[in-house]
Amino acid sequence: MGRATKSFGRNADDEELATIYEYLTHLPQFLIRAPVALRNSARRSCRKGVRGSGQPTSADLPHPPCNIAIKRERSHDVRHRWLGELRGRCQCAFRNPITAITRQSPQASGSALWRAGYVRSSIINRFEEAMMVSATRQIARGQRDSSAITESAQAEVRPLGSLEHLFWLLDQHRFVHFAVTALISGETSARDWRRALDRLQKRHPILSVCVDGEPDSVPLFRQADATPIPLRIVENEPELGWEAEVGKELATPFNPSRAPLIRAVLIQGARGAAFMLVAHHSIADGLSLAYAIRDTLDALAGRFLPPLPWLPSEDDMMNVSDSLVDGQEQDQAGAARPAIYRPHDNARPTVKELRLSRGLTSSIRDRARQEGTTVHGALCAALVLASREFAAWREIPLRIFSPIDARPLLGAGESCGVFLGATTSVFDREAMDFWDIARDARIGVAANKTSERVAALLSTFRRVVGDGADVATVAEFGAKAFASEVLLTNLGSLSFDRQFGSVTLKAMFGPAVLTGLEGQQTIGVATVNGALCLLHTSHTPPEGLLEKIQNVLAQACDERA
Repeated sequence: MGRATKSFGRNADDEELATIYEYLTHLPQFLIRAPVALRNSARRSCRKGVRGSGQPTSADLPHPPCNIAIKRERSHDVRHRWLGELRGRCQCAFRNPITAITRQSPQASGSALWRAGYVRSSIINRFEEAMMVSATRQIARGQRDSSAITESAQAEVRPLGSLEHLFWLLDQHRFVHFAVTALISGETSARDWRRALDRLQKRHPILSVCVDGEPDSVPLFRQADATPIPLRIVENEPELGWEAEVGKELATPFNPSRAPLIRAVLIQGARGAAFMLVAHHSIADGLSLAYAIRDTLDALAGRFLPPLPWLPSEDDMMNVSDSLVDGQEQDQAGAARPAIYRPHDNARPTVKELRLSRGLTSSIRDRARQEGTTVHGALCAALVLASREFAAWREIPLRIFSPIDARPLLGAGESCGVFLGATTSVFDREAMDFWDIARDARIGVAANKTSERVAALLSTFRRVVGDGADVATVAEFGAKAFASEVLLTNLGSLSFDRQFGSVTLKAMFGPAVLTGLEGQQTIGVATVNGALCLLHTSHTPPEGLLEKIQNVLAQACDERA
């Protein structure tokens, strides 16, 4: 039994550990808080019990109603048999223990306190208390907090914000869901990932919602029953097959009326894995999935995941109204040449990655700072100069669409949701100097990182979706608003741990996303462990685009300042 108990301490699920923690922590509290007379009575009863019949058996212990439910009992499992025995010994009203005791006679109350002390002693003898308290304190708190937030979220149904509404309608015209992928090393099991995803879902309430509504109406997010995040497992060496799995996922739509609007894919190899999260764009942006992957790895390592609140929409957080667009000059760079949509044929896009060395990444960062620009500005400049080598782009201005992280403006932290601004930068054919282009790109992005510009953009979206828009209207707007040759979506430098227990985070790629426009190229960027990770997604990819970008960056950094 002792060996089985120790095994239980290592492998028990969160619910069972939380139950044990309740018993361990509440019993000492009501022993301490009990009135002096009751404690004295307990001592007298204790001495009497020792002198008389000796220690009580489990049959002697009281069995009042219990408020702590133990689910999933399997008699064939030693751990669950021990839990059942513990339940039989400890079924008492711990949520209000003093009331339960003082309703008895003084002698009975003293006996109950003595028995409670015996039960706790029995637990300690069977289970290393220090290990249990440290292992279960955070889990139990997380269980209680998660339950409270889940109950609140279930009662809350909120309308979609303007950008959430826009993405919901666009996705009905052309798929705009997206993926972020992490490459890891270390041995894991499907069971580990399943439990980690369940804990992730409890941390982020929006990962349990669906959308209620039809076009021409105001759709609502609704907290659905606790449907787990789907997990698809692929047995393959991750370094060889994960890009093809991203393409497969981008061609597989979501049903927005069915929760959850997120799914996971695990490409499991012998000594490593690729872990992918795919989300409907109405519930998440790129950083949301990056944080969610980090949270999943934390859960995999046994770390505590404090639950987060379900935040209001970006519109409500910024108090956006339709009138805010008045007097604001919107960037109409893409409106001059509206894009056209490619056929809606469910074809899988091509996805290709390229990881720059830490040395080159460090050189780009340091030189960009020296030149008064940013890594994103340098990437824009590299795209502009690399595009000159492709005939399709040689004679036209290059338009680069850059999503902007609005979290710092909103105080949204690491919650899942859509917290974005955006801008389109246009670079003409005469632009030649790398660092001049990079500085122009930085200025254009920085000008649109203000609360006023983000609010004005959201106000434009509100005017489009209104109190209900149809899919065709939104698709026509999207062909103008998102018209560009390149979508450059940069998650920035992610200061994540490299080690998560026995698992090592090697790289993170994404977002991989398309908006259905003909000829569109998406470059997803994330900097992890000091290395730039580039991901190219397209139905019509120019051959060698990422390699040409790398070469241009290396040449720019080799030039003398």
